[in-house]
Amino acid sequence: MPQGFDVSRLYRRLPYGTTVPARCPGLKTIAFDCRVKGDWLERNIADTPFDLVDNRVLIAAADFSNHTAFPFHDVMVLAPVEYTSDRGEAIRGGHPIVEFETNNRSVLGGREKWGYPKLHSGIAFDNGEDGAVLVTVTMGTRKVMELSWRPDVEAPSGSEAAGVLQLWPHLLLRMLPDPSRPGMDLVEVLRRDTSEDLTVLEERTGSGRLAFGPWPEHEIDYCGLAELEIEEVISARMTVCDWVSSEKNGWARLVERLS
Repeated sequence: MPQGFDVSRLYRRLPYGTTVPARCPGLKTIAFDCRVKGDWLERNIADTPFDLVDNRVLIAAADFSNHTAFPFHDVMVLAPVEYTSDRGEAIRGGHPIVEFETNNRSVLGGREKWGYPKLHSGIAFDNGEDGAVLVTVTMGTRKVMELSWRPDVEAPSGSEAAGVLQLWPHLLLRMLPDPSRPGMDLVEVLRRDTSEDLTVLEERTGSGRLAFGPWPEHEIDYCGLAELEIEEVISARMTVCDWVSSEKNGWARLVERLS
């Protein structure tokens, strides 16, 4: 080892740097609260340390074009879960099952630092003159998701009865596999909550449509997203907000180390 080597200097070699603090003024998001058919959610939570709270997901697409560190697009599938620590503390929040983003810096940074299950993809936002938004997610030449939102539609009759999902804090799994054999080396449960610094500027109710397609050959659809079936779109909303990743809330916090 070279004389004077300082391990902390390795941070300079990471291919993503830091995005705390950062802001995204005018962040536009379309979000769909969906009830899921069958046991898709149960199968995806079964191998985690979390308990599923409801057979619903929030599927959201966000346009971070105004991000102060670098622009990107994001699509996330988030499930409501509860984690009970060894100390008996029960925490409810949202666990991301899969997340797509448009550049390596955001994918690697979110996955390695905090455990977001991010994958690199193409994401296109098409904003119509009537206020409609169409978002497509592509991997290679395959369209794997399509999210469509239209404004000026009354909220579905069952949306109030369904209740609001508690999806903050994000409950994350930061994982490092064993390099010598199948298995895990490091597993940590983290929590991250930027909601305190969020300022909502506009919110509109609309109607939504979602479609899913097969992934390219040799890509591992580990969560079976192509087979996801939506039973009901409980709500479909478009929001514009000022988003902040502050020093206080932008970092993730360790809840518990499992291995």
